[in-house]
Amino acid sequence: MTTADARLSPPDLALGVLACGKAGNWDAAAELYVLMLLRSDFDVRRVADATAHQAGEVLTLQLNDSQSEADRASLGAAIARFADPATTQRDILCQALQASGVPQHDPSWMIQHGMAAFTGLEGDGLVPGFDPVAGWKAAMRETVACD
Repeated sequence: MTTADARLSPPDLALGVLACGKAGNWDAAAELYVLMLLRSDFDVRRVADATAHQAGEVLTLQLNDSQSEADRASLGAAIARFADPATTQRDILCQALQASGVPQHDPSWMIQHGMAAFTGLEGDGLVPGFDPVAGWKAAMRETVACD
């Protein structure tokens, strides 16, 4: 995760999850999966069109459909290791998320998923006055309990 560029969007990260899984590196796949979820949550916070917000869920479903049952189980086991607050892996994960910085990717992957993209998008599709630093901190705190 520490080498995942801040400009990588959730769909980009999903490809990384698949590549890491194919290589059998489930810890790296889990880190990228968590980062994918966080950046998706960040986009939910900054994209104005509420109908676009389910794009992250659709991406997760597509990712799961792209994996075998055994791969999904391996990824789930790796995620569980990172999710346990009693492990050092969790602390390392939170430190890596904080070090990764505020996402810089283009949110069009989500914006184009919403109805406003079809009915006429006004402006850039983002919430006016959105604070990216506060949004990223909130996503880390509320999604994975990293303060």
